[in-house]
Amino acid sequence: LNINEAEGKDVLWKFLKEDREGRRHGGGRQIGGGRAIHLQDFRRMLHAVDVLHARAVHGSLTAELSKLDFVSGLPHHNSGAGICVVASGERRRRNCVGSGARGPSKDLEDAMSAEALAEFFARVQQVVPAPSVGQVRRLLAQMKSPLITRNRWLSPLGSAQLLCSPSNTLIDAAKRPIFQDMTQPLSAYFIETSHNTYLEGNQLSSRSSVLRYVEVLRNGCRSVEVDCWDGAEGEPVVKHGYSVTTEVFFEDVINAIADHAFVASDYPVIISIEQHCCASQRSRQGEILERVLGDRLLKPPWDEAKSDIDYDALETISPWSARGKFLVKSARGCCERCLRALPGYDRCIALPTLKLTKPEKAELQSGGAP
Repeated sequence: LNINEAEGKDVLWKFLKEDREGRRHGGGRQIGGGRAIHLQDFRRMLHAVDVLHARAVHGSLTAELSKLDFVSGLPHHNSGAGICVVASGERRRRNCVGSGARGPSKDLEDAMSAEALAEFFARVQQVVPAPSVGQVRRLLAQMKSPLITRNRWLSPLGSAQLLCSPSNTLIDAAKRPIFQDMTQPLSAYFIETSHNTYLEGNQLSSRSSVLRYVEVLRNGCRSVEVDCWDGAEGEPVVKHGYSVTTEVFFEDVINAIADHAFVASDYPVIISIEQHCCASQRSRQGEILERVLGDRLLKPPWDEAKSDIDYDALETISPWSARGKFLVKSARGCCERCLRALPGYDRCIALPTLKLTKPEKAELQSGGAP
C-alpha cells in the first residue's frame, strides 16, 4: 500500500486521527513527537490495510457473482444454504452472501457459503473439473477464524487470502519446477522484467525507493531497470529524469540488488542501466559494481591492447551457465557521441547495447534484415 496515493493516505490519516483522539482522552502517545511508536501501532495499521485489501477482493468477487443467474435447483435462502435465488438484477448481489435459517447475522452479512463459493469456482474461474459443494465444505473446514465465520462460511478476509494464495495461481503447480532446457542463449527465453523498478508510483512525481528492488526480486523478477543520473559530490543517483520524482543513491540500489537477487531463483539477474551520467560518474558506477557484486559480476572478455571489450571472444550466455551471476546491460563508453572506451565501466558490461542509427531503424521498419 503506497501512502502517497489515495487509499494509503486514507489508512494513514485514519490511524493518526485515532491516535489524536487517544491523546485527548489521556492516551498520551504521540506520533513524530519524540515518543516511540510501539508494536501495537504497527499492528493496528497493518490490520487496517488487511481490512481494506479484503474488502477490495471481496467486492470484486461479489461483483462477478452478481453477474450470474443461479439455477433454480440451488437451495433457497431460507433453507440455510446461503444462496438466495432471485431474478432481479437489483437484488442479485444476494447470490454471493447469505442469511441463514435464523435470519441475517452480522458476521454473515458479507460471508460466502460453500454453495456460492463452489458456483464461483465453476462459473467464474471455470475450474476443471469443477469442485463439488462437499469439496468446498471440506476446504472451509480446514480454515480458522477470522478467515471463516462461526457458521463456517468464508469471510471477506478469507476471500482475500484464498483468492490471492499460491494455491489459486494461474500457473499449473506441476509446471512450477523448471523442466525446460535452460542451456539456450538468453535471447531464446521470455525474461520477467521490471520497468522503472525504483518508482513506487507514477513517472512524474512519485517516490523512488530501493525497497522496490527488494520486492520485485523476491517475487522472481530477473531483470531490473536502473536509470542513472549525475548526483552531487560525484555520487550517481537513480531517478526518473525530467520529472520531480525523488532520487536514491546508485550504490544503495546495487547493495539492495546484491542482497536479494537470488532469494527466489538461482538464475541470473540482469541489471539494465539506462545511462545518463558523465564519464567520471560512469567510472564511479564501475567501482561500485565491482566492489559490491565481486565475483558474482559476470564480466566480458577484455582486449588489453585495444582497452575495450573483445567482441570476437564473447561467448553465448545461457541461464544455466550464468546461475548466481549478475549481468549488466548498458551502453558502453564515456558517452553516446564519441563512444570512447571507458575501461573502469566497460569491464562490467556483460551485455553491451548500442542504439540503432536512423538508416538501421528505417531498414527494420521496411522489413529488411538488420
